[in-house]
Amino acid sequence: MKELTDRLDKQNLTYEIPKDVLHYANTDISFYVYTQSSTGGTKLSYDARISARSSSSMAGPIATYESDVNTLIRAALLTYDNVNVISVDWSSYSFLLYTMAVSNVSNVGKTVGLFIESLLTNYDYSPDDVILIGRSLGAHVAGYAGKELNGTLGVIVGLDPAGPLFFESNSASRLNSGNAQFLGVNYDLADTDFWPNGEYSQPGCLLSSICFHSRSYMYMAESIGSNQFYARQCDSYDDYTGGACATNTLYLMGGLTFDDRSVRK
Repeated sequence: MKELTDRLDKQNLTYEIPKDVLHYANTDISFYVYTQSSTGGTKLSYDARISARSSSSMAGPIATYESDVNTLIRAALLTYDNVNVISVDWSSYSFLLYTMAVSNVSNVGKTVGLFIESLLTNYDYSPDDVILIGRSLGAHVAGYAGKELNGTLGVIVGLDPAGPLFFESNSASRLNSGNAQFLGVNYDLADTDFWPNGEYSQPGCLLSSICFHSRSYMYMAESIGSNQFYARQCDSYDDYTGGACATNTLYLMGGLTFDDRSVRK
């Protein structure tokens, strides 16, 4: 599917999977809130009251709210600050065949957006205090949630967004920079894009693409408590390895500070 997507992208063509093949229900999506005083998690309904800064995390295919992508980032967030962490479980759809999961990304994103909207509307909650973190398909779910809220959310962090059947030429159907006030990803879609180790390989992964994919949330979790992931601004990885960017601005990848990512020359 990735090869098909790349070929269609090169021809400026897209393909949209029908969204009415499978019945969808908002009630199939679950939300769990975690705080420093309640690390066991509480399942929420749409009218649940939450206060203070919140971060929501969404996993990709074959993952639940108890998968590593959620538990690692959740633990890091709760150690770092007194925040509410809301994990979104959409495994009723993400566990389906990839094409079926893709067809429901927009539905799930709208459900997440409506959930957040209920917090903003009913409890004087500020969109500036909301950070959405999504990995793989979950990154595009976060994008659709942000779209539902007209790009008013403070931050969306996309961790290695899924590529197959998401077309660069069709930004409305995927995560894009208009979905939040600030969008940061390790993919070429955002206000700030990060390519760890040039994207091509990751330490300890040998040639496993699944391992490469998992590193995104591991890097994010590690960066929250002690961010040492310095990135050099550069036009290409070849320029970077060739030393052409040695004096360019350094930025921090990850962490929870998004107003000014520049750290030094």
